[in-house]
Amino acid sequence: MSWYRKQQNVSTARAREMKAKFSSTCAGCNSIIKKGEDIIYDPNNRKAYHKECGQDIKRGLDAERSMEMYGTDIY
Repeated sequence: MSWYRKQQNVSTARAREMKAKFSSTCAGCNSIIKKGEDIIYDPNNRKAYHKECGQDIKRGLDAERSMEMYGTDIY
């Protein structure tokens, strides 16, 4: 890992929806995620979730970040 990357504030990255680039395991239900499936990826924890398993994760992370940025929950 480069020095620059270590200095970045990684916690500002948002969970996002994307296609799985390779097969892996869902962090929510521990079942297999196939390459090309729709997933929610959390770059802070480097974990992938099925779209169905990760909706609550994505909502919670977005709310948490809004509270950090604005000092209140905007939802």
